[in-house]
Amino acid sequence: MSERCSGYIQNGRRNRGGLSRPETASSCHLMSMLMLLLVGAIPSSTQQQYSAGCDFYQDVASGRSYAIYSPNYGGPYPVNIRCRWTLATTPGSRIALTCPDVAIPQSASCYYDKLLISTGGQANLGDARAYCGTGTLTTESTGSSMVVALDVPASSAGGGRFYCTATKLDCACGMRRKKRIVGGTETLVNEFPMLAALVDSTGGGIFCGATIITNYHALTAAHCPLGRSITNLGLLVGDHDITSGTDTSYAALHRLASIRSHESYSTVTKQNDIAIVRTQTEILFTAGVGPACLPFKFFGASFVGVELEAVGWGSTDFGYPKSNVPMKVDLPVVDPGRCNGSYSYFSSSQLCTWNDGKDTCQSDSGGPLFYTDFYNGLVYLTGIVSYVFKMISLRSLLVLVTTSLPLTFALFEGCDQQYQLTSTANVQLISPFYPNRYPSGSSCRYTLIAPSGYTIDLTCSIKMDTTAGSSACSSELLYISKEGFPSVVGSEFFCGSGTVARRSLFNKIMIAYSSSSASAAGSFSCQVQVKPQDCDCGWSVSQKIVGGSTAGVNEYTSLVGLLDKITVNVFCSGVIINYRYILTAAHCVDNTPSPDRIQALVGDHNYRNGLDTPYSRLYDIESIVWHENYVASTRDNDIAVLKTTVDMEWTRGVGPVCLPFNYWYYDFNTLQVDVAGWGTTSFGGPQSTTLLKTTLDVIANGNCPVQYVNSKKICTFTPGKDTCQFDSGGPLYLRGVQRMYTIGIVSYGGACAAATPSVNTRITAYLDWIQTKTPGATYCVK
Repeated sequence: MSERCSGYIQNGRRNRGGLSRPETASSCHLMSMLMLLLVGAIPSSTQQQYSAGCDFYQDVASGRSYAIYSPNYGGPYPVNIRCRWTLATTPGSRIALTCPDVAIPQSASCYYDKLLISTGGQANLGDARAYCGTGTLTTESTGSSMVVALDVPASSAGGGRFYCTATKLDCACGMRRKKRIVGGTETLVNEFPMLAALVDSTGGGIFCGATIITNYHALTAAHCPLGRSITNLGLLVGDHDITSGTDTSYAALHRLASIRSHESYSTVTKQNDIAIVRTQTEILFTAGVGPACLPFKFFGASFVGVELEAVGWGSTDFGYPKSNVPMKVDLPVVDPGRCNGSYSYFSSSQLCTWNDGKDTCQSDSGGPLFYTDFYNGLVYLTGIVSYVFKMISLRSLLVLVTTSLPLTFALFEGCDQQYQLTSTANVQLISPFYPNRYPSGSSCRYTLIAPSGYTIDLTCSIKMDTTAGSSACSSELLYISKEGFPSVVGSEFFCGSGTVARRSLFNKIMIAYSSSSASAAGSFSCQVQVKPQDCDCGWSVSQKIVGGSTAGVNEYTSLVGLLDKITVNVFCSGVIINYRYILTAAHCVDNTPSPDRIQALVGDHNYRNGLDTPYSRLYDIESIVWHENYVASTRDNDIAVLKTTVDMEWTRGVGPVCLPFNYWYYDFNTLQVDVAGWGTTSFGGPQSTTLLKTTLDVIANGNCPVQYVNSKKICTFTPGKDTCQFDSGGPLYLRGVQRMYTIGIVSYGGACAAATPSVNTRITAYLDWIQTKTPGATYCVK
């Protein structure tokens, strides 16, 4: 469902001439048998002049993909050749390189043929890593440039090749450089590029910590700047040892332009102890300086039991001198009840950490509490050090973000409009005072919503200033979210003059602009047209219960958890088939006293964390229709349809499964299916709150020694794997090419993962029944 970059470039050029062909990379791991050698000093042969016509330069622009590949790609490259590709993008952005085809003859330490990549963009490849062998690789630049080189000596046997694509990463956060703290350890130099400090020029040096969140903004504690004059304050970024001056090449000191504390901050209770500072000059993002990710996707998470990292220059014990270098310590989040008993003012907008012998200390105030996401490796700012053991939690952080940060919601107060479009809409959206410029310092947001089943085409002509002498967008920005998300964080952004065309992913799109008070402002005009959405189903964001593993977040976009409003537990599963309809098993709902008792949870992963993904939603149920010939004792016709009270909203994380209309005659024997659910992992065991998955084999009904099996049922069996309690009603997913089908509904079986198969309702036997019981619904035939 995501937009793909395609097309050939026209702006590539050689360092000494022009690109011989129109040309076409993404994030940082190695796969297959590719060998990696970290090169400390590139051999002298590599430092020689590059082969004639094989030294290239490429500007990497937004929304495009650029290919670099070995000479004669499609066949082996020649021997005795040295080529270099220099890639550059706008300051503050980075470059992603994806190499799906690398086949470099392997040698000890990559002595002969090698592919060299300098993620720091060093022309002499001084920081390059060398690769040889066969496999794929992805990596990202640490700054706004990258250099790739191919070195094939005359002594090579030849026969190698490679192909890579480069793309611009416009929005990046939470990058961590790897490999006040009591009981803590010193951080690596610039390990946390988002770490900053508040400095008072009148003496005392660092007095509080801070965290970078944009090129002009950092978050700190509201109590930190109290009683200090802003004219004496600065934000120190990119530094490590504060006694040695600017001891890294990334260190810089920025004077503050403004400080905005939370309007409800209390000096007595320390509630809402959070503030945002703005610098007078732009914070340039480099390998050692960059923003933290804000925890939008973790909204509602308690983090209890999770270890977070506190980082700062604070003293290592009460009354001791401050540390000269940043110190870090792992602090587990404890249950709020532990703090309620110790601190009379503790509230739900805070979180509490505790670790014997370890804690934040003096001058750590305002500093960050970091959570590093296991799945993507990014660093999220989840808290701000307030006082003693208390930390401001992400709930308060998000309160501030929505009221103070000039990149989110409050920015649009007084100019935040929503338009409900008709299915035939063809209208114009223009900026205030168009064709004249909108006022400097103004900001507006427009959310456009089409009926379900339609998309929105947006074509905008923009004229927006850029910073003088720079191509970076800093003073005027136009934002577009193709998913219609209200936050501009993660949205595409544009500036300058030209035309931008985008299509919504589903039935909603958001467009916004923000203007600096010091700029000349700008204008834009957008043509908006509503069109029928191409019929689609069975998509997955990531394109698996007993013996199962954790499913990827939103891997199964059509999966539904049926939630009991009284117990707040998932008691069965279901599957989305249409905007208003969900399939499940009849035995899940045959004793339900009223549809009002049930809610459909969609787009979720860990249902105990609340709505823990951007796509999580709860829908009330209007009606329940189970098969009129359902027999509880034999589980014959174990199928039911639930109708929601309103249309479910399609997103990248929520959508309908494909029904197997084209496969009505298949028996599916010997094929494998995925099953996902929040069921138990053993009979009578505890229920999982995190979505689990497993893969099962479909077996012939004749080989299914279970009672009551007939042609309207389908059997699955894989030793050691199975569906279990509370998985009932969930779908059997058959993976097709780029989409998923449901061919069954989990019905019954013996003990979980026993030596007998499980029995499921066969969907192909009920296609006519489904259509009859879902009047007005349309389905994709794929």
